[in-house]
Amino acid sequence: MKTIKLKYFTTGIMFLLVLASCNDLDRFPHDAIERSQSFQSVQDASNWNTGMYGQLRNRVYGLYMYSTDIQADQLNATLDYGNRNGGVHRWDFLADDYTIRDTWQSYYSGITSINAAIEGFETIETETEEEAAELNQYISEAYLTRAYYYHQLILRFSKSYDPATASSDLGVPLMLEYDIENFAPRSSVQAVYDQILADIETARDGLADVPGVQGSKYYTSDVVTALEARVKFYMQDWQGAKEAADELITSGRYPLITSEEGLMAYWYQDGGQEDILQLFVSAPDELANTNSIYLGFNGGT
Repeated sequence: MKTIKLKYFTTGIMFLLVLASCNDLDRFPHDAIERSQSFQSVQDASNWNTGMYGQLRNRVYGLYMYSTDIQADQLNATLDYGNRNGGVHRWDFLADDYTIRDTWQSYYSGITSINAAIEGFETIETETEEEAAELNQYISEAYLTRAYYYHQLILRFSKSYDPATASSDLGVPLMLEYDIENFAPRSSVQAVYDQILADIETARDGLADVPGVQGSKYYTSDVVTALEARVKFYMQDWQGAKEAADELITSGRYPLITSEEGLMAYWYQDGGQEDILQLFVSAPDELANTNSIYLGFNGGT
């Protein structure tokens, strides 16, 4: 009888240990949070917004800018270029070329994060009118960033917009919800541009009261108008592009530099007279993507 009791007792202890072990595994990492924990307050939205700007800054310069210049023969190889960006220079690149692969992956990674944030922001409950206004601005900035990313994708991976064929020409996949299992087919060029304009309009409502200033580190109403002008230009909507551009030009907020001294101040002292948006960088500890491909400077020579 004692042997049987001991057997049952041992089995019970092992069962409890198994339960305890399973319970131990059901924990969140100590250095990360799960999505359900990520959108509980306006401060959470603010933290995400800061991350969005950091990611945006890294997707503006570097290969996102110079690879298209190289492909368009605006930048030619020198004797010591070391085959850097050789594929796009020669037009014999493959799908796994890093200038193609990384650009595609990075823009869609940014869109995925934005979709998750837009959904999460909608679940945050605000307590004051000030919090509601702040959250609405974060939502608007997310929509504007998504519009920018999709415009960069459609320029690089689709035919140019043609009003006569845009509805049938293949564009890029439209991913408007957070779903890592969704592998959407390519939408038409027209559908993608329609979505870009819709996101710009959504952003305009939330940023209407944010005035434009020279060298702004964050989105303003003028940034919305500037992106609208660029998108409509590529859509061959000449009148719409001109109206948006004229709105900024006639505002007088960003006058063109007309003197040697002004040009020196702009480039040498990092001026912002002509800049509608100049993303923040804390030098020297934090530097944005660079365009060092244009000049391989060697101090020793």
